[in-house]
Amino acid sequence: MSSRSLSTLRRSTGFRLTVWYALVFILSWLVLFSAGFTIVNTSVRSKDQQIVTEMLEKYRVISGNQGVDALIETLKRDQLSHITGGFFVMVKAPDQSLLYLSLPYEWRAVNPSSITDHLAFSEETWVIHSTKKYIPVDGDMTREDELEILGRRLKDGTILQVGYSAELREEFLEKIRNLFLYIMMPVVLLSIAIGAFLAQRFLRPIKELSKAVESVQSGRIDTRVPIQGTDNELKVLAGQFNTMLDRIECLINGMREALDNVAHDLRTPLMRIRAAIENSVISDDTETLREALLDCAEESERISTMLTALMDISEAETGVMKLTYAEFRLAGLLEEIRDLFLYPAEEKYHCLEIHVPAKLSVNADYARIRQVLCNLIDNAIKYTPQNGHITLCATQNDAHLVLTITDTGIGVPAHDLPRIFDRLYRSDKSRAQKGLGLGLSLVKAVITAHKGTIDVNNSPDEGTTFMIKLPNPPKGVPHAARG
Repeated sequence: MSSRSLSTLRRSTGFRLTVWYALVFILSWLVLFSAGFTIVNTSVRSKDQQIVTEMLEKYRVISGNQGVDALIETLKRDQLSHITGGFFVMVKAPDQSLLYLSLPYEWRAVNPSSITDHLAFSEETWVIHSTKKYIPVDGDMTREDELEILGRRLKDGTILQVGYSAELREEFLEKIRNLFLYIMMPVVLLSIAIGAFLAQRFLRPIKELSKAVESVQSGRIDTRVPIQGTDNELKVLAGQFNTMLDRIECLINGMREALDNVAHDLRTPLMRIRAAIENSVISDDTETLREALLDCAEESERISTMLTALMDISEAETGVMKLTYAEFRLAGLLEEIRDLFLYPAEEKYHCLEIHVPAKLSVNADYARIRQVLCNLIDNAIKYTPQNGHITLCATQNDAHLVLTITDTGIGVPAHDLPRIFDRLYRSDKSRAQKGLGLGLSLVKAVITAHKGTIDVNNSPDEGTTFMIKLPNPPKGVPHAARG
C-alpha cells in the first residue's frame, strides 16, 4: 500500500473510530485484569496470613499452658509430620539464643545464620525479610525471595516467629500473568475486529447520506437516504435530510412550472406585440398605426404588471419588502375599495356589503393592504355568478385584527386548494377568466411580510372565505394617523 493510501486511511473517520474502539476495549480489558489480579493477590495473601496467624496463636497457647519445652517438642513433631514443613518457624530465648528453627522447603539451601542474625522482630506487625537463595533446580543461580513473618513475645520473654515464603504465591500469580499475556493477542485482534464492525455500523448512515449528496450533486434530486435501525440522532438526521430534499424537489418543480407558466404567459403578449408591429409595417393607415401602438402599449403594460408582481412576491418572501407602517381607519379604506369595485359588482348584480366598526383602526402599510383587499375582492367578483353576495367583515381582539372576505362564488376544488397561493398557478375553473395567476401569491406574500396569516375556508360551488389575521401594534407606540 502506498504512503498516500496509508495517509488517507489514517485520516479517515472509520480508521479513527476503529482505533478508538480498539483502545477502549483493550484498556477496559487491562482495567478488568488489573482489578481481578489485585483481588486474587489480596485474597491469596490474606489467606496465607490467616494460616500463619492461626499457627502462631496455636503455638502461643501451647507455650502458655505447657511451657517452652513442650512447644519445642510440638514443633519438632509437626515438622516430622510435615505440618510446618512449608512454613518458617523460629523460637529464640530471652537472651536471643536460638532454640528452634524450621525453614520452608524452598529455603533449605539458605544459610540459617543469614536469617537468624538479621531477622527483625516486631510484635503484632508483619515483618518482610528478603534474601537471595540458591536454586539448584534451575542451575547455578540465585533468586530473590521473601519471608512474611509475624511474631509474638511469650510470657517468659521467649520470642516466637512464624512466617511463610511468598514464592508459591508469586509462582501462582506469575501463571496468571502469563495466561494474560497468552490471551492478550487474541483480545487485541478481537478488539480491532469489534472496533471495525462498530465503526462500519456507526458510519453506515453517514455513508448513505454521503452517497445521497453525491447523487443530488449529479442532478438526481429524487434520491433519498434509506432510513433503517432504531430511533437515534443519525436516523433523525436522515429523516431531516430527506425532508429537506422533498422541499428542494418541490421548490425546483415549482420553479420549473413557474418558468413554464411565465414563458407561456409572456409568449402571448409578445406575439400580439409582434403581430401589431407587423400589421403597422404593411399599413399606411394612420388609424391602424395608432391601434397598433395602443395594442403594444397594452401588452407591454401586461408584461410590466406580471414582472412587477413577481418582484413584489420575491421581495416579500425574502423579507426585503419595504413597508411603510401607518395607523389608519379600516372602514375608510373599505369604503374606498367598494367605490372602486362598485361598477363591476353592479354589472353582475352582486351585493357588496361591509361590516366594520367605524373606529376600528389598523397599523400597516396602507398601499399594500389596499392591494391585498383589491385582489381578493376582484377575485370574489370574477368567480361569483350573477346575483352573488360578497361580504367584508372585520373584528379585533387583544392579539389580532381579523378581516374576512366571503363570497357565494364557485369555490375552489379540493385538489386545487393546497396550491392556490403558488405563483402563476391557476385552477381549471379560473382559466376561463382573464388573469396572471399571481394575485393570491402576492396577497399571501404581503400578509406574511406584515407578520400576519391568511387562511381559506372553502366549499366548492357554494363559496369561499378568506380570513386575514394581522397582529395588533404594541400599546403605547405612536403611529402616523391616516383617515
